[in-house]
Amino acid sequence: MMSRLKAFLYLVAVMAVLTSCALSFPARSATRATSVQPLSSWIRPEGAIGVPGYYTYGGPHRKPIQLGAPFGRPCKPIVVRFEDSVPAAPYQSFVDVVQEANAAGVNITITERNGAFLFSQLYPPGQRLDTVQIVAVFADKETPKRLSSGTLEHFSFGWDAVLAEDGRHEYVTDVNIKLHLSSLGGDASAFREAALGFVGFTQGIAVSTAPGSAFAAEFTTGADRFSAQDINAMLTMSGCAATAQATGNPVPPD
Repeated sequence: MMSRLKAFLYLVAVMAVLTSCALSFPARSATRATSVQPLSSWIRPEGAIGVPGYYTYGGPHRKPIQLGAPFGRPCKPIVVRFEDSVPAAPYQSFVDVVQEANAAGVNITITERNGAFLFSQLYPPGQRLDTVQIVAVFADKETPKRLSSGTLEHFSFGWDAVLAEDGRHEYVTDVNIKLHLSSLGGDASAFREAALGFVGFTQGIAVSTAPGSAFAAEFTTGADRFSAQDINAMLTMSGCAATAQATGNPVPPD
C-alpha cells in the first residue's frame, strides 16, 4: 500500500510540470504530447495503472486505455512506418530500438524506407495487412513551441481512441510521433530516447516510476535501452505475454 502511495505521490509531482497539452521532459528538452486531451487528466493511481510502476494513458473519453488490449485485441502486431520527412539519422535510431524490442518478444516491426516490411517478424504466423496496426513517425523543421521550462519541445506523441464496450476503458485507434528536427539537431541519444518512448507508448505505457526504466519522467534514470522490467511491462500491457510464450518468442524473467 505504501509503495503505491509513493508512486502516486511521485506522479502528482510529475503532473505539476505539465503544460496544457504536453508532458514535459526538460532534462532532455523532450515532450510527450497528445493531439486530443492533456495526458495529466488520465493518469490515475488505480484505474490507469498497468503493472507496478508502469502507467497507461487515456483517450478523448477520459478513460484509461484497456490493459492487455490497447488496440482492441490482445497483442495486436505493430508496424512502425516512416514518412519521407524523417531523415536517415533518427530513422536508424528507431530501427535499432524496434529490433531490440522485437528480439525481446515485443510484437513490433519497422518498415524499410520504401514502406516494405516482413510479416514473418510478427506473431503469430499468418498476419496480413488488415490484422496489423500501422503507427507513424513524422518530422518537421519548424521551430517547436517553447515549454514552461524554457526549453524547446523535441518530439510529441499524438493518439486517438474510442470508448470500449464496458464504458470504463478506451481502445487506441491511432498513434504517431512527430520529431522536431530543429530542436533535436543531430543528437543521436535524443533520437534513441524518442524511439524508446514511442515503442513503449505503442504498447500502452505512458510513464514509469520503476528504477532504471527507459520510460521514466524526464528520462531521469539515464536509461538508453529497455530494462527487463520494461520488456515485461510492454508484454503484459499489450497482452503479448501469453502469446509470446505460446509461440516460443523470448520473454524476459520477472
